Amino acid sequence: MHIECSKEILVNAISKVSKAVSPRSTMPILSHILVRADRDGLTLTARSTDMKIETSPIEAEVYEKGAIAIPSREFENLIRLMPTDIINIKTDDQHKVYIKSGKSSPKINGMDAELYPTDDEITTIEEPIEIESGILKKMIEKTKFSVAKDDSRPVLTGMLFKIDEGALNIVGIDGFRVSWVKHSNNYKGYIELIVPLPSVENVSKLLKDNETVKIYHSARNIKFEMSDCILVSSLLDGNYINYENLFNNTSTMNFTVDHTAFLNSLERAMVISSDAKSSAVSLEIKDDTMMVISVSDSGNTSNDELEIQNNTGELNIKFNNKYIVDVLRNIDEDEIVLNLNTNKSPLIIKGEEEDMGEYNYLILPINPT
Repeated sequence: MHIECSKEILVNAISKVSKAVSPRSTMPILSHILVRADRDGLTLTARSTDMKIETSPIEAEVYEKGAIAIPSREFENLIRLMPTDIINIKTDDQHKVYIKSGKSSPKINGMDAELYPTDDEITTIEEPIEIESGILKKMIEKTKFSVAKDDSRPVLTGMLFKIDEGALNIVGIDGFRVSWVKHSNNYKGYIELIVPLPSVENVSKLLKDNETVKIYHSARNIKFEMSDCILVSSLLDGNYINYENLFNNTSTMNFTVDHTAFLNSLERAMVISSDAKSSAVSLEIKDDTMMVISVSDSGNTSNDELEIQNNTGELNIKFNNKYIVDVLRNIDEDEIVLNLNTNKSPLIIKGEEEDMGEYNYLILPINPT
């Protein structure tokens, strides 16, 4: 293989695919990036055991077609540090990789491209799901923080992508909170797919503004096709929690609070409780005020009084402060409505954003002692 390529284009392509590299894999080949040169240009591929990212062909002068697997870390760092804007790469029959840029000419060992694993193609006769990149990114960002970080319940380490009644639902649950967003756009059919969180996070990072994303799926895999790359991910097996039923309880207290004032108050409380074993915050609600109270292990306190509207009850309740902050940082409304029942019932926050659709959040309280 012998090619010449712009440094900027090559760095950008390596940066995309390297997100899928498995540096600690038991298969040494998975710490490499597969580089293929043909008449269409240069294509880069990287993968782990459950995710693959591949670029569309990038512009390059191909003097000799071929393919080789190049160590990801060395490849990325060397190309980024090359002194000129033009990169020349040549390989030999011993899988040596000769890189030249200006007066710099490092040589590194590659691996035979034939050793690089292939994957099953996603074959489906169904039309892909199509969604605008900005909407998909917003839906992911508004839910990913609720996905479980431990694997005691493996199904909850993924995000649910569900199409039902013309709407795309994306859901994250960790056992203490639920994040659910819904975008209605006459989507066809019915699907339920559980996608591992790292794959979804990488999709969000790869999305460009103002592009249409096509989503294909099979029984085992999902593919996100973007304008300059694709991401293919395995799916998680199992039955997802019936999240919709969790929002069916009627709230007896539904009051409005200023979004910014509430968020700022909670963030101040987080500063105070930074040395505490749990970042608990107490909400004391009565008449037209809500007290936001936090106490640290060393005795520091935060006491904020917020004005609320339309309150019809009285309640003292505790929550993990971070869980509420995560929600508020992902809502764009000036005012939000808090829905509560008792000090053992969850907090529910619902709303709708014009460019995306519905959002629904549920946070379990800290049990009273």
